[in-house]
Amino acid sequence: MTVSPRIWRAWPTVVWAQVYDRPELDRALVPLAHQITADTARAGTYFFSRRKRNCFRDRQDDALRDLGRLAFAGVRDYLGRVYGAEEAAPRLEIAGWPMVQPYGHAVPAHHHVGSHLTAVYYCAVPPVRADAPIPNSGQLILHDPRAANRDWEPRGTLAREFKYFEVAVETGLLVIFPGYVMHSVQPWFGDAPRICYAMNIMVHRAYLEEPGMSEADFEARHG
Repeated sequence: MTVSPRIWRAWPTVVWAQVYDRPELDRALVPLAHQITADTARAGTYFFSRRKRNCFRDRQDDALRDLGRLAFAGVRDYLGRVYGAEEAAPRLEIAGWPMVQPYGHAVPAHHHVGSHLTAVYYCAVPPVRADAPIPNSGQLILHDPRAANRDWEPRGTLAREFKYFEVAVETGLLVIFPGYVMHSVQPWFGDAPRICYAMNIMVHRAYLEEPGMSEADFEARHG
């Protein structure tokens, strides 16, 4: 008797990436990132105040419109490839903010609390300086969410079994991954600031929405 093995991909951490040739979009997003960052600094906010801000909601700009559409299309492709065509058309919500990374700046490990998916679009990745003290300057590092996993790297394409996954970033790159994934950014040693837009994506499926009530509706019905 022949027994056929079964293989499941349990709790996969899928990373989606595509490089776009949109130089006109990149040129428009760069000064806008500096402007938004300056406006935020003048408001006297702190690092995690980005959760109270959403450049797509707070500003009307053709570049932000095009970036949002790019992100939505990428997310729908991600959902279709990972979960199937029937999952590619849910209701999506987006929040975003620019990140201007000056010389020597790094981003500590963090994850985007409460978001289903994290998306990052890189509109300016200048050349790394020849005297950079590290070889992976400015790279995006994804941290293995399985805390007890050991480093080992078998050949093949079904899994990547090591603690850190390094994404070599470049201008025009859009990266999408689950919002629970811890990630960090290596110190930047380039000739000019490295600029990206980070985005939180919420995915709402009607059949999964909880039939909840607001407190006011609750009191109106039960008070």
